Amino acid sequence: MIASLYQVFRHWSDKGSVYIISDTHFDDSDCKYMDENWITPDEHIALINKYVRKNDTFIHLGDVGNPEYIRKINGYKVLIMGNHDQSASRFSEYFDEIYTGPLMISDRILLSHEPIYNLDFCFNIHGHDHNNDNKGDKNHINLASNVCGYNPLNLGKLIKNGGISKIPTIHRLTIDERKFCTDDFNKYLIALEKVVSKRYPVEMYNIGEYQEGAVCIESTAAGWIVFNAERGNRYYEIKCDTILMACMEFIRKMTHNVEDIAEMEDELIEYIDIMDKNTYSYDMK
Repeated sequence: MIASLYQVFRHWSDKGSVYIISDTHFDDSDCKYMDENWITPDEHIALINKYVRKNDTFIHLGDVGNPEYIRKINGYKVLIMGNHDQSASRFSEYFDEIYTGPLMISDRILLSHEPIYNLDFCFNIHGHDHNNDNKGDKNHINLASNVCGYNPLNLGKLIKNGGISKIPTIHRLTIDERKFCTDDFNKYLIALEKVVSKRYPVEMYNIGEYQEGAVCIESTAAGWIVFNAERGNRYYEIKCDTILMACMEFIRKMTHNVEDIAEMEDELIEYIDIMDKNTYSYDMK
């Protein structure tokens, strides 16, 4: 059994292995245009059945072609429909399970017909692309039949051999991104503190929270706000989408002198650049 699969899909590996392939295009007339060495349906089925046995699960990632050939393939059969597969009802008598779109089968494995990009938390097993040069990258493997040599992929072996071990989970990515954001915010606020403290006494400003009678900057769920704190209220509030914009607005609230503003903004950017070059220390004495 492949224990890392979500429970609803574990029955695929209860009694045997799980094999995956895509784009068989059985009897499709344009196969030779995609690849002049395209093999015949019977040759392809012989290759598939060389691996897939009666107790195994065979997953097809779409663009089946003539579904009658599916009857000749061993195992329990699952279809992730492709762009050439006209309707699920056409395949219902040939496949045990049919899915009309991408399927997340574990916390890191995504099955689809077309490749799906910009999802760093998963490994995408797909087809669709018949370019022999595109076999995949660290987040993808292309199982279009002519690209993978017409041989199905053994999912269990892929996992056992570490094929997805370097893919971070969505939880890990979220934690890392939050840490990066926190460090990034701290960098800007420390730089702002350095710039302002050289010119103004601490009772005139507060970086991070409300302080009566001061110019303040705070983080909120909707972004950053810069305001004048008076009599328990936030006056002349300015909402900013980014921490850099908020820092600039903070400086402009501290002084209306154009030359001072320009000088302080230049210093702020200089301090931030220094910290970017020295990631491990934000202490600029």
